[in-house]
Amino acid sequence: MAQQVEQDGMQGVADTMISKLFAADSLKQQAGVVNSIRTLIDRMDPKGVAAAQRGMAERRDFSDRLNEIELPTLAVCGQQDAITTCAEMRSMAENLPNGQFVEIASAGHLAPSNNQPQLMQRYGNLCRRLDPATAIQRETAL
Repeated sequence: MAQQVEQDGMQGVADTMISKLFAADSLKQQAGVVNSIRTLIDRMDPKGVAAAQRGMAERRDFSDRLNEIELPTLAVCGQQDAITTCAEMRSMAENLPNGQFVEIASAGHLAPSNNQPQLMQRYGNLCRRLDPATAIQRETAL
């Protein structure tokens, strides 16, 4: 995609990405959000998009260090995510000492935009499990 946007600009990028970012149901039910994201993509600087694509392609894989993350962590994935699969996110959660996998129904890669109520419920459940005193102690120790 990096070379494509450098040569052709952002034309067509939104069309390609929208179906990956949103679940099929969301395309109709959340047309306003979809159109906002489409506009955002269309306005992006092609040079910045190309640099971001190259950066993601070259980034180091830190999967082997997930076991070092001690804080409770949600690995969230939209059921219809075409960018990061549920299998990948489930594996990530399994490698986190306090990880929990959450699959958001009727959601794509932008799960918070696709099914906000379900995601907020899961975040709420995580927050209720946290001990503020422990979080403060850990923060101070850092």
